[in-house]
Amino acid sequence: LWDNVKEAPLYNDEVIRPWDKPLREDGGMCVLRGNLAPQGAVLKPSAATPELMTHRGQAVVFENFDDYKARINDPDLDVTADSILVMKHCGPRGY
Repeated sequence: LWDNVKEAPLYNDEVIRPWDKPLREDGGMCVLRGNLAPQGAVLKPSAATPELMTHRGQAVVFENFDDYKARINDPDLDVTADSILVMKHCGPRGY
């Protein structure tokens, strides 16, 4: 792909930033692995607080977006401020 665009003009390097001038040092994507994602899951680190990058705690799992909508406001849902909310099937190939 690079061969197709390497000569293209850059009009605004605040939109398409050079490698040595990232918007955030921790930008990009990372792959998470664990008992909830044995085959891996993708996370955008800039969307998580630094504490979440090494967090251990209860996970509340939603099978899909419809399950989330049906259960999120249920007063009996066992969730705290320390819980991790996991929404399955809602990534790039999901919902």
